[in-house]
Amino acid sequence: MKTLIAIIQGMRLLFIAVLVVLALILFTPPLYDWAIDKVGSETLMRISIGVSLLAIIQEYARNRLMRQRQSALARAILRLSPGLRHREAIVILIQALESPDESVSHDAHEELVRITNQDLGTDPEAWRGWLKHQQRSAGIDL
Repeated sequence: MKTLIAIIQGMRLLFIAVLVVLALILFTPPLYDWAIDKVGSETLMRISIGVSLLAIIQEYARNRLMRQRQSALARAILRLSPGLRHREAIVILIQALESPDESVSHDAHEELVRITNQDLGTDPEAWRGWLKHQQRSAGIDL
């Protein structure tokens, strides 16, 4: 999955570069006139729309893969030792509360309650606020 995500990240950067070039062409009169002379206005618009649609589809696929990876990471943390009180694990569990997979968010909430002895519900912002407060408090080591 890491290789697939790296490929998609590379494609994303390529699409961003192409979109920037297309924006420059479309919004810079001399470049626009040059492009119209070379490929025609209809072709230029088709290319612009096609690249934009491909970028949107690629971004959707990237976000879906990242959510799947986050869910898998959260599940792995849930299987860790019972005495886990590591700040990064808590951060990942808080992020897992936002998972579209209800079983992941439910399990993340249960694990957060177990390792922190706090029950702040399933609202990630409440947990982030609690974590910030713990980090600011003297003597609390997360």
